[in-house]
Amino acid sequence: PWSTTVAQLPAPPPTQYRQNRTPNAFRGTNNRRKDRFNSGGGSRGGRGRHHNHPNRNQNRYQNNRTNNRWAAPVRHRNTNEQQRQRQSPLDPATLEENNADPPISSSHPLRIAVQGCCHGSLDAIYSTVTNYENQTNKKIDVLLCCGDFQSLRNRNDLHHLAVPPKYKSLGDFPSYYSGEKTAPVLTIFIGGNHENAAQLQELHYGGWVAPHIYYLGSAGVVSVCGIRIAGLSGIYKSHDYRKGRYERPPYDDGTLRSVYHVREEDYFRLACLGGGRRRVDVMMSHDWPRGIERWGDTEGLLRKKKFFRKEVERNDLGSPVNEMLMDRMRPARWFSAHLHVKFSAIRRYDERDGKIAAGCEGGEKDGEATTTTTFTGLESEGCEATGNDLTAQMTKFLALDKCLPNRQYLQIISLE
Repeated sequence: PWSTTVAQLPAPPPTQYRQNRTPNAFRGTNNRRKDRFNSGGGSRGGRGRHHNHPNRNQNRYQNNRTNNRWAAPVRHRNTNEQQRQRQSPLDPATLEENNADPPISSSHPLRIAVQGCCHGSLDAIYSTVTNYENQTNKKIDVLLCCGDFQSLRNRNDLHHLAVPPKYKSLGDFPSYYSGEKTAPVLTIFIGGNHENAAQLQELHYGGWVAPHIYYLGSAGVVSVCGIRIAGLSGIYKSHDYRKGRYERPPYDDGTLRSVYHVREEDYFRLACLGGGRRRVDVMMSHDWPRGIERWGDTEGLLRKKKFFRKEVERNDLGSPVNEMLMDRMRPARWFSAHLHVKFSAIRRYDERDGKIAAGCEGGEKDGEATTTTTFTGLESEGCEATGNDLTAQMTKFLALDKCLPNRQYLQIISLE
């Protein structure tokens, strides 16, 4: 599927391949015969009087690509313009200062679109973002997806998706993976409990899954225009928390679900970020931090989701790992999904004794409008605070619904 966009793939290191030569691993007997034919005779390796002819190397690359679709093109002496065209706009090293299309403007605060569960509905999500930009004349810099992205490339990936059979569908991602469509905005996502497990397991430390679509890995952090964005993929299950990553495809019914369970090593990797002066600005997780419902409109949440009441009474709604990370990292913002309901809260901390402040009334009341409704209630600062409250002493939490009509699944937030 990448054959039409080979030039966008990251270039190999200069020492990996010999100049004007393909890797020895791809040079079989048939290829050597074709090399001698294309070069007009010569030695066993195909070196002849037409050794540097560009058509010869191009034919050799086309032959090798049929054996390995990820084989890198042969390196030539190109002009500066050709080198700029072949330079990959998807190099992860450029994520911190991404000047490729789509551009990120530094003339205004970083404007982030936060999405709840995607479930493969990329066309609807990007359409909502585009409509917002057209009606408000405001550019969205980054789209954050809080899990259940479902980056299914083809029908073979359906075997790696843990959902009931009636919900198994490819969604919109294959068009973006093949290059038929391109994401209109830089998209960063984490994994949930309904994902293409085989693909995301290969990208344990994160990576690009399609042009302008980046996966944060099982636990990762990136910087976009000076804003630190961290994420934890998966959901918490106590019986798998202290185990290692032992799952390998083909998965059975057990490993197909345990592969997306959070592990203890993921917690320690993010806990090393800590708080302090250089704390994380934005944290993403699929399931909620445990106990966060007490810092918002709990009764309004229970009116929407009545079956949450027992878990709230047992203090069992959410992940204890995310609760520990919130206490340690204390990010300015925390975004989640998973429970398919919009909910906001403010969690405050008491710096004098290191304990959580009591008696906080945070979050939106059920039925209240957001502070700004310039575009059907999408743009909002969430739980507004006054004075210098937005410091290390508080975290603004926001959970969103899944992408369906008449659901609150996307929110626009500006960050300095």
